[in-house]
Formats: sequence, structure tokens, C-alpha cells
Amino acid sequence: MYDLIGDIHGYASELKALLAKMDYQVTDGIEHLLKGLEFALPEGSYFLDKNKDKRTDVRAKWWETDSFAYRELAIVPGSEIERIPHDLVDAKRLPGYDGVKPVFLGHYWLKGEPAPLTDHIACLDYSVAGGEGGKLCGYRFWGGARLKKENFVF
Repeated sequence: MYDLIGDIHGYASELKALLAKMDYQVTDGIEHLLKGLEFALPEGSYFLDKNKDKRTDVRAKWWETDSFAYRELAIVPGSEIERIPHDLVDAKRLPGYDGVKPVFLGHYWLKGEPAPLTDHIACLDYSVAGGEGGKLCGYRFWGGARLKKENFVF
């Protein structure tokens, strides 16, 4: 059995109540669930987000297992990647993932053709709200050990 929760834009307190009903322990990890894992950049580092606001925290590709540098883990606009340092992130800050169950995530505003990020992780947020070719997409999960590009629907 997999527990799937729909889009909760602006309903954090309702999400906490739902998670409690589903027997999940509600912790500060709710921020990670709502926004994805973020790291503070090293002192003095920043980037400009899509609205040109200065940001000192960066959303991370927490599923990456081969690289621990801020630049390789950062999810920032392409024009801003050069601002992200090559410094290493303490591996203890990454949550880890055993790869046993598939993970579907959102709130990452990806662009391009929907496809799995890894064999077991897929993002369903391809910037439909941002216009400019964004895609509303879903995934038909039929079970199995690996996620497949052909199971995306958009």
C-alpha cells in the first residue's frame, strides 16, 4: 500500500491533521514535505530566484547520492547556477533514501519533458502554473521496481 497526498497549497494545518489521521508522526519535517529539502548557502553566498528576490537558502536534489557539493545539489534558475559555490555539503544533512519504495514529489518547478529523476523518484511538478510551456502531468503507477518515462501522462 502507498499513501498518496494531493496538492495542499496553503493548507499546512489541514495537512498536519491528515497526517495524524494516517498515523504519521508530525514533526518539523513538515517543511521538507511542503517545500522540499533546503540548505542554507555558505555565508556570503546567494542567488536570485525567479522573481529576482535574493535567496540564501537553496532547494536541494536530496535524492542525489554521488555528489555532495552545493552546486551539484542546488535547484536554482539556470542563469544563477554560477553563484552557487562548489563547497561540500555535510553528508549528514542529506536525508538518505533506501530506494525501496518509489517517491513522487512536487513543488520543484521542473522544465522540459517529464521523466523519472532516478529509477525510483519522479517529480510531478513541471511548472504548469508558470506558463511558458509548463506541463500539468500525472503518473500511472502500475507497481514494479522501476519508474518509467512512458508512464507519465501530460
